[in-house]
Order: sequence, then structure tokens, then C-alpha cells
Amino acid sequence: MQPFKENIVSTSKDDFVSLVHEALSNANGTFIKIFTKDSSEKYYFTVLTDSSKILAVYGKLLTTNRDVIGKEALDVLQPLLSNPMVVDIYTLDEITLKLSIADNIEIYSTTPKINIDEFLGVSKKDELSEVLEKEKLLEQILEKAKKEEIKPAPQIEKAKEVEGAKVPEMIEKPPEEKPVKVLKETPKPAPQPAAKKEGPKVKIEIIGSEAFKPALEEAFKEYSKILLNDIKKMGDTTLNDMEIHGEIGTGVVYLTIHLNANIEEEAKVEIAKRKILFFANRHVPVIGRVSGLKPIIRSIKVNVVAGGRVDTMEERERGEVELWKLKKPPTVQINPKLFLTIDPEFRSYFSAYARTLLKDIEDAGIKVDKMEVDVEGRKEHEINIKLQTSVPNMSKAQVEALVTSLAKEHAKEMGKALKKYVWVHKVEVELTGAQLVRPKQRKLETIINAPKNVDPYLRKFVKDFVNEIRGIGIEPSKVQIDAKEVSFALGGGRAYHITVTVEGASTSALPLSKLKDMIEIEANKRARELAEVLKEEVVVREVKLNVEEETSGTQVAPAQISHKAAEILKKKAELEKEVEKLLKEAGIEELSFLTEDKKREAEQTLLKSRIEPAMETLKSKVQSELKLLPRVTFKWLKMNWNFTGSNVEVTFEVSFAKEEVGGLFGAFSGISDDKIKEDAIRIIRKAMEDISREYGISIVPKRINVLVR
Repeated sequence: MQPFKENIVSTSKDDFVSLVHEALSNANGTFIKIFTKDSSEKYYFTVLTDSSKILAVYGKLLTTNRDVIGKEALDVLQPLLSNPMVVDIYTLDEITLKLSIADNIEIYSTTPKINIDEFLGVSKKDELSEVLEKEKLLEQILEKAKKEEIKPAPQIEKAKEVEGAKVPEMIEKPPEEKPVKVLKETPKPAPQPAAKKEGPKVKIEIIGSEAFKPALEEAFKEYSKILLNDIKKMGDTTLNDMEIHGEIGTGVVYLTIHLNANIEEEAKVEIAKRKILFFANRHVPVIGRVSGLKPIIRSIKVNVVAGGRVDTMEERERGEVELWKLKKPPTVQINPKLFLTIDPEFRSYFSAYARTLLKDIEDAGIKVDKMEVDVEGRKEHEINIKLQTSVPNMSKAQVEALVTSLAKEHAKEMGKALKKYVWVHKVEVELTGAQLVRPKQRKLETIINAPKNVDPYLRKFVKDFVNEIRGIGIEPSKVQIDAKEVSFALGGGRAYHITVTVEGASTSALPLSKLKDMIEIEANKRARELAEVLKEEVVVREVKLNVEEETSGTQVAPAQISHKAAEILKKKAELEKEVEKLLKEAGIEELSFLTEDKKREAEQTLLKSRIEPAMETLKSKVQSELKLLPRVTFKWLKMNWNFTGSNVEVTFEVSFAKEEVGGLFGAFSGISDDKIKEDAIRIIRKAMEDISREYGISIVPKRINVLVR
């Protein structure tokens, strides 16, 4: 049984009537599937008809989980015909129709055989009377027009002679001819042909097998033509350009559609956007019918603005750029180390930017001798930074990478505040008197556990990622990428969740937590580039860092300090054992509790020194992980902890907001509250386990409360 039309959205009873009549025009019967809803219930119906009558009806009320058949189903369905419906319709020949009746004989026997037009509310008498009235009116107009054409021109009647009287002859003198002035005709300019209004630009891009490209290109053209006709009928909306991107798979084509339009009234922007989105979804089956490939929508984006032309992002960012001033703005000294060059109009904003950036650089362990910040432009701003520093154990590339990362982060915030395009163009670092330590070159082991289709892309991901982390002072010996394919519900597409594990050595003076943050930034940057290539969402779920610290010269590294501390504690434990042994030999048992108390006190002091940094790291890790949860927005996190004995009890309170997606029947969220809570609790527990293992302390969850709005 082949579908006549599938996934057709009927917005009114007239649409449904025309769809049924179209299907019955060349068939003995139809089998119709209908999905619809009202304010209180969702419905699913199947209807079997012959060429003129309804034969069987079955309905399911999905919310209350109740079945209806026959007359009851007809009574429920009839008031819903004017509601928006999603319809699949199949045409039946004589044999298939009879087999369908035999398979559904119980429903057939309980369903009254009502005429289709009568059930749909189409009155034939009303149609006939309307046609007759129109014909009569047309005849009257034609007769009137004929009479006007046949009516004779008026003639002068001759005067009749009356008996006994003479009729005087009326001689008319010809009127005197008056001289007529002949006006010289001035030559009129030839009418110029009206300039043809350019239609919307349609950009078509197809990736995949060459065999399907011609048919698919024809399908895209047909789709754009039908879509343009529907948008024209809206009247006050103009489509400026359309981009259709198709990626050919096995029997399918993945669609990405972008539409830009403008409208006269600003108040109608949202309505126009929804209508265009509806039309764009409605006509997608055309692509399947013409090309023979099943269309799957990845994304449809509609941008509607009031009045002017819709610019691309590049035009919006670059279109209003002024030439930099020929005369360089003055340079001011903000503090002994900091110099700022900028137009005086924007000095107050960027002086705060420069101070914050300098503070963050020094907090990261870099001693700044002098920093110059040069800001150019007025309608958008370009930032150039020159830095003189004498930081030990960090190379020039490491310092540049760190400063660039901090500068870009603050520039992004500055752009949001000023509502302008602000970017970091160049960062120059000059090292003065610093002893550079280069990490030993290690043999790199690369492990990739991923689906075959993304394996080549992940190899490039690893190559670029390794080059970047070497720049911040990490020489990796092993990089492992674990990629997992995740499919979303309700046709939400798919994504790849990536876990990155890095092992190796570090020569950076930065703490481990700061290095991990920088590696996460680089991993997320590469993930975004990978997502653009794959046309799929790529999320870095976790970054695991296990590095040793390398030292050279006479400098004492943190690793050496911790090693010495361990030796001291070991000697202390040996001394305590000797003291206990001597006390027992001397028969002084009552003093042994003093050594036990001191031992416990020492253990607690050692644990407390590690707890505070561990809790800070745990909080930042949980925040960064929760922000990556799909289809929810992370709002806030509260974390409290209490040290009891040898355990740390932690209390979490997290808030999320569900992201709603616009659909044909309104806004909805495709993820449940329970699922969000489960994922959040799993992430928090995993982070606690990782931090507990990394810092060597026992972290116990006291309470985890997840709020979803």
C-alpha cells in the first residue's frame, strides 16, 4: 500500500476536504491516518472509505488512553476537522479495499455508512444553487451588453404634412468655419520599460553522490518556487534570500534551510516568522517526491526584520566600519605598569578593561613589568596588546596563549556591554631576564575510540589540539579521545559527546586547575570547528588531565616540595613508633593516647590544607559541566561543605530553565524534568569522585537538590 501523501499538515476543514477529494479522484477508496489535538486531549484516528462513503472509523484518545470506534469515533472526530491536523492518506484499489474491510470487520459493522461529503459538511445543493445563480447573473450581463450594441443611432424624422396647412421649410445654414489653431506636437519621450523587480536569491548547496545531485537540485528549485508563492500570498512580507543545504545519505537527504525576509510593520514580525516557518515545514515532502530521497530536516532558520534589507552577519559586523583615524589617539598612563591608547570618548570603558586584564594576568602567576593596550576604531574596536614580563618556567608561546585567552574573554564581555563588535587582533610578549624551561620531547601515543564516520575528523582534532596545549606548557605523552554518538528524541537530530584524556608533563608555573581550564577552552574551540565540518552538535563532556611537573636548574618545584613533605611525615611516623615502643618497654601505657591525638591532629591539618582548593576546583568543574547539558539553561549553583572527621560533606542546590522549541502546535520542550535531574545528579557525583581521587580526600554528598523551571 503506497502512500498518496504523507505528513501533510491540514490547517482547516477546507484543506482536509480538498485533500480527500484529490485522493479519491483516481482511486476506489482511501485509508486515512489523522493526528490532532485540542486544549484537553490528543487524538489519533484511522478512517477507511470507498469512493463515496465512510466504511470504518477507529480512534484513540492518547491522554486518557481510551479507544473509540464506529459512531462514537465519528462523533468525536467531526468537531475536530477544523483544527490543525497531521494527515497520512493512502489510496486503495478494489482488491485492497475489500481486504481492508475483511481485516477490520468488527469496526466496519459498528460504523454507520455516512456519505463522505455529508460527514465533511459539504452540501451539494448549496453548491448547485450557487452555480445556477452565477450563471443567471452572467446571462443577464450578456443580454444587457447585446442590447446596447444593437440599439440604432438616432435619426432626424421628416415632418409630416398636416391637411390644410403648409409646413414651412426649415433651411439650415451651414455654420461658419472658424479658423482652427494647429498646435505643434512636442515629441514625448518614449516610455521606458519598468525595471523588473529582482526575485529572492536562492543559494543551493549539495554534498554527496553525483548521481543524485541533478534530481535533488530540481527538487530544491521546485520547493523554493512553491515556498515563494506561499510567502507572496502573505502580501506584506518579502523574501530576500534563501539558502538550502542538502547532504545526501543512504536513501535520505539531510536539510539545512535558512530564510531571510522583511516586513512592513514591526508588530507583525513574529507572526510572519511563524507563518514562513510553517510553510517551510509544510512543503518539505515536495523534495522527497521529486528527488526520490527521504528528506530529514536538520534545521530551518527564519530571520524576519521590519522595514530594511536583511544583512548577513558579515555585513552587519563589517558594513559600518570606519577607516581608522589618520592621527593616532593619545596614550595615557593608568598606573605605573599600564598604558592605554584610545579615543578619549571610550577611555572610561577600556581603562576598566585594561585594569581587569592586568589583574587577571598577575593572578595567573605572570609578573608584568609593562603592558600597553592599543584600541582602534569607533563603531567597532580592535585591541592590540604589548606585554613585557619576566616569568620563570613559562615560554613566550605559553604567556601569549594565556594572555590572548584572557583578553578575548574580557573583549567578549565588553562587546556585549557596548553592543559593538570588539575583538583582539594581536598580542605581543617580550620576556626580560626569564629562564626558559623547555619540556622534554616525548613520544606521543594517540588513542581514538569513536564511530568510523568521525574517526578521520577526530585525528585532525587531536593534531590541532596537541599543537595548542604544547603552546601553554604541556608536553603530552598520551592523548585519548572517547566519542559517543547520542540521538535526541522527537527528531531532534544527533550529537557527539567527547571525553578528552591528556597525560604528560608540564613546565608551566600555573596551578593544575588553571591549566585544566585552559585545556578545556582549547578542546571546546576545536569541538566547535569539528561541529561546523560534521554539521552535527559536538560537546566536550569531560577533560581529564594527568601531568607531572618538570623542573631545571636550582629552582624548587611544587612536586619536589610535596615529596619533601612526604619524607618528613614518614620520618615523623617512624619517630612516633619508636616513642611508643620505648613507652611500652618502660611500662607507661597511659601516655600512649597523647601520641594518638597528635597523630589524628596532624592528619586533620594535612587534610584541611587540601580541602579548600579541592572544594574550589569541585565547584568550578560542576558549573562548567552543568552548562553543557543539552536543551536546558543553567541558572545558578549553591554549594556548601563541612569537614567532619576524615570526610567532607557537600550540599548542592542547582537551578535550570528548560528551553522551549517552537513547533507547528506551539512551544514545547522535548526533555522531561526527571531526565534533567538524573543527568545533573550523575554529573555532580562524577565530579565528586574525580576530585576525591585527585586530591586524596573523601567527599560525601549530604544533599543534592535540582530545581527545573
